[in-house]
Amino acid sequence: MSIRDQIATLKSLSALDAGIAAIQADLDKERAGIGDKLSQVQGLSMKIERLLESVRAMESTRNELVSEMRQTSTLLERSREKMMRCRNEREANAVQRELEELRRLFRERETETQKLVGLIDEARQDLDKSAAERDELTAQVDQNEGQTTSRVKELEAHLAAELAQRQTLLAGTDKALIRKYDAVRARRGSGLSAAADGRCSTCNISLPPMLYQRIMQGVELFQCPSCQRILFFAPPAPAAADDEAESAAASEAGAEGAGATS
Repeated sequence: MSIRDQIATLKSLSALDAGIAAIQADLDKERAGIGDKLSQVQGLSMKIERLLESVRAMESTRNELVSEMRQTSTLLERSREKMMRCRNEREANAVQRELEELRRLFRERETETQKLVGLIDEARQDLDKSAAERDELTAQVDQNEGQTTSRVKELEAHLAAELAQRQTLLAGTDKALIRKYDAVRARRGSGLSAAADGRCSTCNISLPPMLYQRIMQGVELFQCPSCQRILFFAPPAPAAADDEAESAAASEAGAEGAGATS
């Protein structure tokens, strides 16, 4: 295979690889989209379970505190009755201290109970919000699952066709050249670059003049000294040459007109 044919094959291969990369990116995006939502649903489900356990634990503690408050209230009633039966100041002082201690305990339990009620309410609000978010995401997954599955299958079929075309293109191509191209593409994202105006058009490094001359001759394939991409000569675009010719013609016409006027 001539150098010209090798370059033509590499150009086709590079364009095909760019298309394959774009398809793979779309495919990964579609798969990640549904995967992200499923992960969010799972995360919310775990959060809901933790909130339920927390609410159950706080309600259990609240019930214990309420029970202690009832017991303390009963003891308070008994202490008040004892106060009424006191026979001297010493007994009255002892019962008074007992009453103060029981009242203190009752107030503490009451305060703890009120705090727990507030925390339980907050947890239940968070629980309801998380459950609503989970249900909404689950509905979105169910709604989009069919569309996403169809899109994924379409992209997978397109990718398989492009990969098959790549294998066909590689048939009969120099294997050492393809290994070199694939090695650079794996590191750089592309394995081919145009050499134009004395530079590698991809990494924009200035090429040594002797190397650029040999690339222009097209008798051998060379790699960029910087990015290692395989280089091919890219002559100036015809449109640019036409523009220069038109500009030169306009300049000549202007000069002739000026001479005739003088």
